[in-house]
Amino acid sequence: MERMGVGVAPHGGAAGRHGPLKPMDTYLIPTPRRAPRRRRGALAVLVAAAVVGSGCTGALSSSDGGGTPTTAPAERLDAWPDSPAAVTTTSPANPDVEIGVRPLVREPDGTTTLLIDVINEGSRSVSTSALFGTDRLADADLLTDSGVRHQPVCASGGGCLASGDRTIEPGATATLHATFASVAAETEEARVALPRWRPADGVPVETVAGFATAPSVTTAVEEDPDHEVVVGGAWRTPEGILVRIDDVNGTGDELSTSQLVDLDGVTIVDPATLRSGATRRAEGDPVREPAPEDPVAAGESARRHVLVADLADRPSRILVTIPGTRRTLPVEVRTGAVPEADLPTDGLDDPSTVALDGARRTERDPAVALGEPDDVATDETGPMIELPDARPPLTSEAQPAWSFAPRAVVRISDERSVLYTDLSNQGGDGTWPSGPGYDLDEVALIDPAREQRLGVLLGAGNDTLGSSSSSSVQDGQSRTVHVAFPPVAEGSTSVTVDIPGFGRADDVPVIEGPEVAPQDAAVAASMPDDSDGRLRVDVLDVGRLPGDAGTLVRLRRVNDTAPDAYEPPTDICDVSLSDPDSDRRFEPLSPCVSTEWTRSLGTGEGLVYELRFPTLPDDVEQVTADLEGWFGSGPVRVTDDAEPWYLDLPRAADAPEGDTLVGSVGVADDLQTEVRSGDEVDLSLDTDVLFAFGSAELTPEATTRLRQVAERLAGEVSGTIEVVGHTDSVGDDAANQTLSEQRARAVADVLAAILGSAVELDALGRGESEPVADNEVDGRANPDGQARNRRVTVTYAAG
Repeated sequence: MERMGVGVAPHGGAAGRHGPLKPMDTYLIPTPRRAPRRRRGALAVLVAAAVVGSGCTGALSSSDGGGTPTTAPAERLDAWPDSPAAVTTTSPANPDVEIGVRPLVREPDGTTTLLIDVINEGSRSVSTSALFGTDRLADADLLTDSGVRHQPVCASGGGCLASGDRTIEPGATATLHATFASVAAETEEARVALPRWRPADGVPVETVAGFATAPSVTTAVEEDPDHEVVVGGAWRTPEGILVRIDDVNGTGDELSTSQLVDLDGVTIVDPATLRSGATRRAEGDPVREPAPEDPVAAGESARRHVLVADLADRPSRILVTIPGTRRTLPVEVRTGAVPEADLPTDGLDDPSTVALDGARRTERDPAVALGEPDDVATDETGPMIELPDARPPLTSEAQPAWSFAPRAVVRISDERSVLYTDLSNQGGDGTWPSGPGYDLDEVALIDPAREQRLGVLLGAGNDTLGSSSSSSVQDGQSRTVHVAFPPVAEGSTSVTVDIPGFGRADDVPVIEGPEVAPQDAAVAASMPDDSDGRLRVDVLDVGRLPGDAGTLVRLRRVNDTAPDAYEPPTDICDVSLSDPDSDRRFEPLSPCVSTEWTRSLGTGEGLVYELRFPTLPDDVEQVTADLEGWFGSGPVRVTDDAEPWYLDLPRAADAPEGDTLVGSVGVADDLQTEVRSGDEVDLSLDTDVLFAFGSAELTPEATTRLRQVAERLAGEVSGTIEVVGHTDSVGDDAANQTLSEQRARAVADVLAAILGSAVELDALGRGESEPVADNEVDGRANPDGQARNRRVTVTYAAG
């Protein structure tokens, strides 16, 4: 049977957001129907019949249990100051939403609360997780001039004094909050940094004498401020603290039971110690009264009770947090007579309490000035690499769906050249390198004028500087891949590009790369998308931060002319920098510190990102940028005294772990390919030039050529020379093994006749066991790969 309690409202009724509720002398507070009874313990008996119908319009306020506002001393507050926004901020990712940041409210103990008004002026609803990249306001930061970055009060496993996820409807305004601790008393203003938003600078801090502690307080549901929630009292019992919760319906419509606040996650916080107690559980279920079965009519209220774990120091005042509502102002914890609450007490679990981290703060370098950069129109571009039309494509018998069409070799500096070539897929499986079957580290440049062979620049992990194999190339599509090499000889105007499996392209032009932009240029360099030239990435700034705080890189993604919306990645962490004069490469500091956005870019729209790198060495005067999926940049000037805008950075950065890139340089002609790596030299001799097919007998011309090779080696070889024969996979394994041994011995004999006893020659055969290319692809013979596998290698240490 439903029990009723009768309460007396102040004459004139309670004021809702849109005006006073219907006047009445009395109104009913339904006590929820009970679930089937378990065996229950006694939590003292006293029915308190009245509930507050306050005039709160969404601000936190306090009142006594009978509805009469508490009279507080003049120097103390019983409600949050209803201050207008002090600073407004916007987000490039959310142009239809504006945030008003109210003055920060700080009590003498250092607890400081941020209140922001989120104004949705768009035509679609937005969620806080979409606005801030997280489902709560716990990632908001306060940055002070004293060099401290503060974060909201939170428990280690979650649970913060901050707003949770919610949805803001079109035309609506939501007020969200987050509470901080240990903000220095002398702090007069701070920067509020909200993830994915422009920082709000100069937010004033209003120090108040303190909030009055009252027997009851009123808060509001953040998603609907007309739905007020009254913490009608808190009483200490042997089992914990009993908290009374009244849902007050000032919305004008019925509140369904599902719209009532969730009592399962009610917690209390001691503001003095920042220790929190959670809802108690009995036999695994929360100790609280269920929601009523009937909806709550406009102007009425629903009352429930919940049992929360008490704290060891038995505080006399607490804050109450209820999911979906703003945290309350201090509530008095009463002792003595306790209201009747028919709650289960058998099988109570152990009280759950946790220490909140009020000192969530990190040191940052106050010497790193925070400065807002100038807006740069998206139609402004910087120097970029411009390529000629592609050469005739190279194809492969074994991989007919794929083709390479070299475009040019770009001379970036005296120490680096970059090859650009179009990779096309006309019926392949849509992936790379499983389509062409290899990475770009096998490509070589051959300068015919000097018979010089250049290998790609490789890092410590044998990864190339340039495009990686991470991007797919769908059927019918192409992309322009690039890879860096040691410098092409001064004066060379064209080279041959050797792409294993596809052959050689002659007369590929060598062109000069872009110059460094003027120092006052708005855009330092631009990089087109390698598969869609209508998109680009701009390098705006690269500058060292003071105090060894690292290097700041500011970039911008732009939809230049693409008519369809462009969905850029959230961050820009996959960019790398390298010094074109020393071939040292640098990666972003780990973990990556980057601006994050989530937004589609229409035509002419852009997003600016900031990224933190280690402090570049003093001798690095310019860098180039590489970003997967984009052309590499031309040289960009490295400046000093950079000023971040979106990023707040710690005091110091790690030392740079620059990856020194190494490219092979050797000799190339129709007989030999030479690759030097450190002191080791690998000389690969083409057996198709030396021997007839299936034979181990050198031709007279081949013997003459080998003697010339030996005469050159005589002046630079020391120690042992290893000569190894290799074959393709055509024919019998045993026959191929024998042939490889015979060919190695034939080459070694010619070399020995010239070199004499000064070196030791080892002749070995490996048959078909060590191929350097695929003999077959998808079950089809690969003639080019087979030709590369037919070789004799000569390996030695240069003297």
